[in-house]
Amino acid sequence: MSASVSVRVLALVLGGCFLSGPVQAKTSSWGGDTQARGRILSAVDSVGDHPVFEGVVEVEMGPGWHSYWKAPGDAGLAPVFDWGKSENIEQIEMFWPLPKRKEEAGFQVFGYEEHVRFPFRVEVKETGAPVTLAGRLQIMVCKEICIPQTLEMDLDLEAGDGGQAVESRVVDLAKSRLPLQGDAETLGIQTVVLGPDALVITARSTDGFDGVDVFAHAGERAFTALPQINVDEADAHKAMIVIAKPEDVESLQGFLEGQRLSVTLSNGREGVEKSFNF
Repeated sequence: MSASVSVRVLALVLGGCFLSGPVQAKTSSWGGDTQARGRILSAVDSVGDHPVFEGVVEVEMGPGWHSYWKAPGDAGLAPVFDWGKSENIEQIEMFWPLPKRKEEAGFQVFGYEEHVRFPFRVEVKETGAPVTLAGRLQIMVCKEICIPQTLEMDLDLEAGDGGQAVESRVVDLAKSRLPLQGDAETLGIQTVVLGPDALVITARSTDGFDGVDVFAHAGERAFTALPQINVDEADAHKAMIVIAKPEDVESLQGFLEGQRLSVTLSNGREGVEKSFNF
């Protein structure tokens, strides 16, 4: 076979691969400025017959800038997502990646540094019809000063056949940063008891407790005191963790009465989350 024929055959083979159904990209343009910008990524390139599909809101901040978790801590504001101008949407559920603890001007805050992806789940009103995702994110970003930002992002999805978008891999990666609801193989929250002045949590970690942190909150009110981790002398994979109540709370029992307490245990790579009613 001549070289020219070989090239033609290779071109036909490659062309056939591309014609067999390429995976399409589906990402909005960026909205924002140099301190913070955001965009929407969809796991599907069109709606098709999917009653539900997933995506992420990706936020990039400038070097050294950070934003906040759903319970920001002693300072800051939680991000607020508004999807009210979206079309053909029943509802959108947002999910929160594991935060990190940061000291900010002497305060303990929970949040994200420089980059974060918030997964979301969309319920469609009418399948087989176009969808418009119109997102408006109000977010506080801080470095030496704090600046409130409003990021507007829009993404249109055609009716189409509901094919997988190349961004589906990014969506899956973002979902892997979410705390598991319940227990994981390597991490677990066993009990939470209200002491007179502190939460007392029993937990397990197959990798030990170096680098482990705990994020507890009721609504947006967070327990920001550094956790005291008392490892079981008989079993280094178990610990009792004590988190002092907020200084302005007189009665921990009274403060949490009728509220749902959410506790997230993180080792920096993965985490678990459980809720408790008191």
